[in-house]
Amino acid sequence: MRLVKITFFLMIGVTSLYFGIATPVALAETYSFVTKWGSLGNYDGLLNLPVSLAVDSSGNIYVTDTNNNRIEKFSGDGKFLDKWGTYGSSSGQFNLPTGIAIDSAGSIYVSDQSNNRIEKFDNSGNYVSEFNLSQLFPRGISIDSAGNVYFTEPDKDLLIKFATNGQALARWGTLGPNNGQFETPVGIALDRNANVYVADSGNNRIQKFTSDGQFLTEWGSEGNGKGQFEDPEGITIDSEGNVYVAGTGNHRIQKFTSSGQFLTIFGSFGTGNGQFLSPTGIVVDSNGNVFVSDSDFDHPSIQKFSMENKTSSLNAQQKNVVPEFGTTTLVALTVAIISTLFFRFRLNR
Repeated sequence: MRLVKITFFLMIGVTSLYFGIATPVALAETYSFVTKWGSLGNYDGLLNLPVSLAVDSSGNIYVTDTNNNRIEKFSGDGKFLDKWGTYGSSSGQFNLPTGIAIDSAGSIYVSDQSNNRIEKFDNSGNYVSEFNLSQLFPRGISIDSAGNVYFTEPDKDLLIKFATNGQALARWGTLGPNNGQFETPVGIALDRNANVYVADSGNNRIQKFTSDGQFLTEWGSEGNGKGQFEDPEGITIDSEGNVYVAGTGNHRIQKFTSSGQFLTIFGSFGTGNGQFLSPTGIVVDSNGNVFVSDSDFDHPSIQKFSMENKTSSLNAQQKNVVPEFGTTTLVALTVAIISTLFFRFRLNR
């Protein structure tokens, strides 16, 4: 009887060891609403179709105020700081600015969509130069650490990369649902290794490529479940390489690992705090705060969220250094313990 009890408790101990070591505890993240600013209009601090966002190293937020044909700059808590741009085709003017990005030197690039160009400004909004793109209509834009410019062209289902001198370096994409094809690619973001993530809006998925266009992976499908999308447009990446996607059609934000593993979700349909009607622009500052632009025609706004909690176990953090125990190993270990105890019991009789 004593042997049975010992064996029973040893089996429980081994099983606990197995599940405690080999099974990491999943991360739990919750984002909470912090503040909101903006309403319809053309005065300072007001908005009319705020399509895209960018953030500088000081945490200031830049908005493409598309229907007002200007850029607005705000502090991280929503205080109006500056603006520039008017309607037109001269240097420093815009005709539907849509995408915006900031390089490592603080220069600001704007997709001047209907003028078929990308304009470059210094961090005070002074015009520097432009890239004429002929018959192309640039939408989303991102800059790598070498200063190369990447942009999406939704009308032609293309992604194009060129150097700061205007030399074309790469282009990829055709219309379709297969790997490397697009249907209305909109948002674009780069990680620290210059991997390219594209919000393939019409295909309701995210595609990931190397910097020269080699397909790496994709995730997502049409729907309202976790990891699914309805017209994803905005995309950004935080300092840890996590990917945030604004689902414009289902009024929410989803967060993923760099390989597409679902992490968390927040937002719902509505005009209240933490709700969206048409989220399109998204950016994350160095402190992990998430800013989202709602480009609804009647209720344009910018909302700020912060991570409320992030819990994980030591086992999850150390999962790459702890040996993995399989079921076979567990059974073998248990059998070995029982056999040892049995023979010790026979010898002691």
